[in-house]
Amino acid sequence: MKIHLAGDINSPNSISSRCRALFKHNKDSHEFKITNIKHDPVCIMIQTELLDDVKTACESKLENPDVCINMKPPEFWTLHEGAKNIGWISWGKGSAIPKEWISKCSMMDKILVTSEEDYASAIRANIECDVIIINEPIDIDIFGKISGEADIANVTVRENGIRIEDRKPAVLIQGKQSDATSIIEVLEVLCSQYTQNDLTIILRTYKNTMNTADDPAIIQMISQVRQRSNSKDGPRIVLLSNPLADEELAQVYNACSTSINISRTSGINQTVIQSALCGTVPITHTHNTSSSDIGSYMQIYDHTMIPVFDGNSSSDSWWASPNQLSLKDSIDYAMNKDISDQSKIELRKAHNPEKILEEIIS
Repeated sequence: MKIHLAGDINSPNSISSRCRALFKHNKDSHEFKITNIKHDPVCIMIQTELLDDVKTACESKLENPDVCINMKPPEFWTLHEGAKNIGWISWGKGSAIPKEWISKCSMMDKILVTSEEDYASAIRANIECDVIIINEPIDIDIFGKISGEADIANVTVRENGIRIEDRKPAVLIQGKQSDATSIIEVLEVLCSQYTQNDLTIILRTYKNTMNTADDPAIIQMISQVRQRSNSKDGPRIVLLSNPLADEELAQVYNACSTSINISRTSGINQTVIQSALCGTVPITHTHNTSSSDIGSYMQIYDHTMIPVFDGNSSSDSWWASPNQLSLKDSIDYAMNKDISDQSKIELRKAHNPEKILEEIIS
């Protein structure tokens, strides 16, 4: 089958985890064309041996595709006459879909969402096409348990004092749809309740989706949190602000005991599943999730929903904010929790990119 993947790539060596997983695990069974290249290199880099195949797909003159899968917001969607046009999106708002997107969605043959809340939003909007809930595709060849020392391109984990084996506990903080406040809420708990002998904090930021400016601004924010928390002997904080390849991210997961998802809009996303497959217990909330995704492999903290005006008058926005006492309890529990082999087997099966592509194009 001829498949056009539209979006989620900035250059041949800069591709998102979702697009990469679908392409890598299905390139021998289907013919691919990849487009929507941008100039800002903010997505995730790919492994060298896959680069030639991605370049070929980016340069492909593929005409009359059978399927076009759009992975960017609706204003960037591509439609092909005679093809099955599919839009994949997450609103993450828990309420209305922007009015200008509804007509775009109705022009598609199928809309893909990854949560029951987004599905309900699409149904309330009376979108005139099929809407289905789909699992996130994960590169199951990469995300798993590894051993040794993690030396990666953008940061050498060993030099930062974090070893995969024989290490003190480390907590990874990350979340794409997050902001400075969501970082502060978690850092305040970690800096006030733990010492440098208890754990190390790995703070992964996404400059392209967070209003956190540059590294000095983030460092200043960390300093302010320490002062407010009176954290003179608080945990060491390692800052990861550069894009990471999936291989590098898998090594970071394996260097940590647990990961905290601070996404405002999505409780269970790619990073939560990736973390669990590496045996790193994810701590998250349940906003904008599907009940089928919630399992014993994760630790859930209580949260409240706060209204946020995002500048779009046609769409309300509600963000998740953690209950700090519940978050502290979740961290304590997760640090001593193991993910069962059976849970990993079930996750690998549920997020297999080959199976997911079959569901998408069916």
